Amino acid sequence: MVSMDSSIIVIPARGGSKGVKAKNRRLINGTPMFLRTLNHAEILASSSDLICLSSDDPEIWELFTKSIGWNPKNWNDIKVNQIIRSKNIIFHKRDFELSDDKSLVISLLQKLRELLSKEQLFFKTWCLLQPTSPFRSHFELEIVKRNLKESGTFNSLVSVTKIDDVHPARMYSAIGEKLVPLPVFEQYYYARRQDLPAVYIRDGGYYLIGDSLVKSGFQYSHSPRFIERKWPWSMNIDTVQDFNEATNLSPTLFADDPNEKSAKHES
Repeated sequence: MVSMDSSIIVIPARGGSKGVKAKNRRLINGTPMFLRTLNHAEILASSSDLICLSSDDPEIWELFTKSIGWNPKNWNDIKVNQIIRSKNIIFHKRDFELSDDKSLVISLLQKLRELLSKEQLFFKTWCLLQPTSPFRSHFELEIVKRNLKESGTFNSLVSVTKIDDVHPARMYSAIGEKLVPLPVFEQYYYARRQDLPAVYIRDGGYYLIGDSLVKSGFQYSHSPRFIERKWPWSMNIDTVQDFNEATNLSPTLFADDPNEKSAKHES
């Protein structure tokens, strides 16, 4: 049994994607995005934590087993929703319902919670690392690792980036043929850019989620703790344009990413 003081780091890496084909195994500087994230997870995990890769993609399974030195089991011999464990790493073969474009990641976490509890594996905190956020610095990872150890004192943490030009004070909702400013920011309708209040958007890089939230079907609390990230660390790949920008970045911009210091998981 894993103690309830332990955490689990989940990497959701389904095979399908409408925006960027086979997005999670696309290469960034020679390494598939999901394996870049696996490196990040290994830095975050303590000796009592588990790392879980969840996928419906046989090619991801093949790359994954090769990278960590597992004896590859035939994909077709693995049952849907089967859990395979070696030391502190788990692989979950995801079912179709959880791999659809419309499926929510919290539904995956709840399914994993159900499956792992049957194996007597319980966790105080769930850490979600999405492969579509391919850059994470040593500095960031150390901050998140400290928060992961302290996660019993709060219910959720998210990573965010500050909004600059695209600010909600300059946005509208449409009522009929008229535009109406968003009510919270009406007083800033004519404000100069430098006078606008700081506003943040979740960037998808990190989520720390208390077990009680996962059980209740929430990915984060109403007022989560946060860490602020800046570009290029806050890049979240959702379109071909995003991917092209990420692959064309100067290596000096993200040299603090542990993937740029080690070729451990290159495919």
